[in-house]
Amino acid sequence: NNFTKIEEIQFNNNNNNNNNNNNNKIYSIKESQFKSNTEITFLIQQYKNNNYNMRYIGSFIADSHRILINDGIFYYPDNYKLAYLYEVIPMSYIFKLANGIGLDGNYKNLLTNINNYKISNIHLKTNILLTSNFEYNNLLNLLELYEINKS
Repeated sequence: NNFTKIEEIQFNNNNNNNNNNNNNKIYSIKESQFKSNTEITFLIQQYKNNNYNMRYIGSFIADSHRILINDGIFYYPDNYKLAYLYEVIPMSYIFKLANGIGLDGNYKNLLTNINNYKISNIHLKTNILLTSNFEYNNLLNLLELYEINKS
């Protein structure tokens, strides 16, 4: 059977887990979109420096699934592609069930901020970042390092 059951996927947010070995970590980001974004360029460089493998095929479902299976971080920055209501929220919920998190472009939890969105159009488009809770904490540390280096 080639299907993955949600019950079978659980990010183990323990740094000693083989799943959190940096040799297996993946960052899935369309790098060409970030030439002018110094924050994301900094994050990409940090992932490269920490031996993360870049895997991006451009399919939201396939790239998200790879992160669920292998751990890492998926970032889709384009505000004009993914539907908030029927793509972003459901995938964020799947990641939550697997002890992960779905974030918006401001690194805020999409599911806790769901009531803040004024949805006047069911096809509202947004961006998304999906990751395990362990990688989320790593992301926050990298963002803090970026702010220190920026000054």
